[in-house]
Amino acid sequence: MKKFPTKFAKYYVTEDGTVWKEDKEGNLYVLKPHVRGGQNVPGGRYMGVNISLYDDAGKFVRQTKYYVHRLVGETLIPNPEGLPEIDHRNRIKEDNAVSNLRWSTKKTNMEWAAKEFKIIDEWTGNVYEGINFTDWVRSNWEWIGQRTKINNPKKFAEAMQRKRRDGKPYRGLKLE
Repeated sequence: MKKFPTKFAKYYVTEDGTVWKEDKEGNLYVLKPHVRGGQNVPGGRYMGVNISLYDDAGKFVRQTKYYVHRLVGETLIPNPEGLPEIDHRNRIKEDNAVSNLRWSTKKTNMEWAAKEFKIIDEWTGNVYEGINFTDWVRSNWEWIGQRTKINNPKKFAEAMQRKRRDGKPYRGLKLE
């Protein structure tokens, strides 16, 4: 399989998402990726590699971590619109093949994460259902903000997600 040079000296990628490094003798070997960030669920964690940076004379300067999907995308996928993120088409973050990657906006990249939700208000008996919990919190923040001690919609949504995992309501609101 053809190896394409990346923006980093001595590093290459292939269309299947494999990252290669050139050793001192000029031989290429496969870099073993490691798990970085994300949720601890299958398909929920990104793969990364350590990249050694060199100066113009070829002397080692420092090492940095880089996401494999980002390295493959920046090297092999044109980005004429200047979009900021690489999206995994099949939602499996370990699948870094070119055919599974595309440039996207942050919003488009996150749309897949929108899941159905149901909130039971134990104080009023109201039931709220929808597709994107975070958007629902933002659009209902006026009354939610008055009820909660948290003054930020994002932090409230995060608190509700934690309570959901524990199976407990927060200020009378139970997220299912």
